[in-house]
Amino acid sequence: TLVAADSESTKRDLVERFHVPEQRVRVVYPAIDADYTPTADPEALAAFRARNSLPGRYLLFLGTLEPRKNLLTLVEAYAALRAELPDTPQLVLAGGKGWYYQAVIERIRALGVERHITLAGYIAREDQPLWYAGAELFVYPSVYEGFGLPVAEALACGVPTVTSNVSSMPEAGGPVAIQVAPDDTSSLAHAMRGILLDSSARERARVEGPRWTSRFSVARMAGAYADVYREAAELGRGRGAERGR
Repeated sequence: TLVAADSESTKRDLVERFHVPEQRVRVVYPAIDADYTPTADPEALAAFRARNSLPGRYLLFLGTLEPRKNLLTLVEAYAALRAELPDTPQLVLAGGKGWYYQAVIERIRALGVERHITLAGYIAREDQPLWYAGAELFVYPSVYEGFGLPVAEALACGVPTVTSNVSSMPEAGGPVAIQVAPDDTSSLAHAMRGILLDSSARERARVEGPRWTSRFSVARMAGAYADVYREAAELGRGRGAERGR
């Protein structure tokens, strides 16, 4: 029997934690839908921001508000960044409320940054590309993901991205996303600051992000799954022949 894993990180988990033989695991990366692309039309982005009451510049996190997304560290890093750069754009936390989300609300209040952080709530799938494309930067310091699809989606939209250097995030972000230790608040704040002060970061992400994420295509995913099915069928035929002897 062969097992398909959505990242090398997941493959390691299957082998180390669940004792699945390594030779039985094949990595098949998920695909990014074709509508996750850079949006070059400034009028379209301005209209999008107006519809959603968003400022002209904002930082974005998109995902369920739950502990493994490491939002407490993100909020602390953002507060530290604002203390250093008072003109830091609004932070938008977009996504449905998961378990333990109230701790995030309490930390925002304790740090006194309520006016600077927007809780946007659940974002419909069809709207997500514009939320990414309209952001100054995307930040996703998660401590664990099967693949880390939001990181790849943001890069596909040409958005400068900061993520963590653990689990599957390095696979999703590759050499394009800036990676920091998920428990290092100072490094996260420094990474966000670096992008905000780098006038070339946006244009560089528009070129390098889609180039990197082109490997996460539907065609490649389908081809990889076809290879897995073909290999599994060949193994099955081989075992059947052995039993028939």
